[in-house]
Amino acid sequence: MILDNADDLRLFEVGKQAGGYNMKDTLRKYIPCAANETVLWTSRDAHIAGTFVGARRGIEVQSMAIDEATMLLARAKGDPSAIDEVKDKEEGVDALLEDLQRLPLAISQAGAYMRRMSMTAKEYLSLLRQGKT
Repeated sequence: MILDNADDLRLFEVGKQAGGYNMKDTLRKYIPCAANETVLWTSRDAHIAGTFVGARRGIEVQSMAIDEATMLLARAKGDPSAIDEVKDKEEGVDALLEDLQRLPLAISQAGAYMRRMSMTAKEYLSLLRQGKT
C-alpha cells in the first residue's frame, strides 16, 4: 500500500487532541500492520519517522536540480524531445516545478496526469493552485 501525502498525522491518531477529529473517523484502522505487509509512506512531516516508520527507515528525498526536474517532467509527459534534452520549455514549467518543490514523485505524477489529460504545464499549475488535482 502507498500512502502519499500523509502530511496530517492527526488523521492517523497522532496528536489525537489536536484538530478536533472524531477518533472514529481516523484512518489508522485501515493501515496494514502484519509482518508480510508493506506500507510506503510519503510525507513532508518528518515526525512520521519514528511514529509509523522505524526511526532509521525513513529516507529523505531531496529536491531535484531544475534541469533534472524539467527533463523528468518532459519524459513523464511522454515528450519525445525529452530523450536528449529539453530545448524549449513550455510556459509555466518552471513555476509548476517550484510548486511541486522539484520532488521526483510529485513531478512524475503531474507529468502522467498532464499526458493523460492532454494539458499544458500552465493548465496543470492552475488546477494545482486551485486544489483540484
